[in-house]
Amino acid sequence: GAPLARAEAQIAFRTLAERFPNLALNGRPHRRKTITLRGLDSLPVTEQLARDGRDIASKIIPDGSIRAHAVTSRAPEALIDASTRAAVVVVGHRGQGAFASAMLGSVATSVAQHAACPVVVVRGAVAEPGSPLPVAVGVDGTSDSEPALLFAAQRANRDHVPLRVVCAWQSLEQAPWDLANWQVDSIEQWARELSSSARHAVDDAVTLVHERWPELEVEAVAVEAPAIAALEGESRGSQLVVVGSH
Repeated sequence: GAPLARAEAQIAFRTLAERFPNLALNGRPHRRKTITLRGLDSLPVTEQLARDGRDIASKIIPDGSIRAHAVTSRAPEALIDASTRAAVVVVGHRGQGAFASAMLGSVATSVAQHAACPVVVVRGAVAEPGSPLPVAVGVDGTSDSEPALLFAAQRANRDHVPLRVVCAWQSLEQAPWDLANWQVDSIEQWARELSSSARHAVDDAVTLVHERWPELEVEAVAVEAPAIAALEGESRGSQLVVVGSH
């Protein structure tokens, strides 16, 4: 019910109404897209928050397609349970400053780690419909990153924007290891191998995307940086950053 929470809800509804018709709030176990509103342990307060969320959503999408459901369990458990009947779960992130950003938020972190469907964490301003900003996705050359890659490619293709495929790699100098006993040649060789592996990872990802969406504009980026720093940098020029979960 706080102003910031209402703003998060408006951003989420506006974004999903544009991209996901037949939106529902923790709705029926059909092929509806689902948002669950976080409440409090008091049922009357939780029910009022659900009604408030429905009112916000009804200004953006037809009221008949909205289902509001109040629960008194903890927010992570409620959202994770809803994810078993959803195509996507959306959560907000209100953290500001380095510490809050590093923590991401206990609800967002728990849901992202354990949900049964893709999770969208809404942070900052959402790009307006028709924005030319790309969708960025992180890959690591393993099959674990393939679902994130395809999710991102599908969104980029639907919104007619470019896709940026990013693989980050760290040199040994950047890694938290003691290199006192390493030979310079060994360090340089290791860096070349890491760089080559990252380049192969993004090239393979581009090939996979073009097998399904041959007309999609895709840019492959292999960057020497910690993964978190690389993706944070991508977020500054993207409308959406997609990461997978191992």
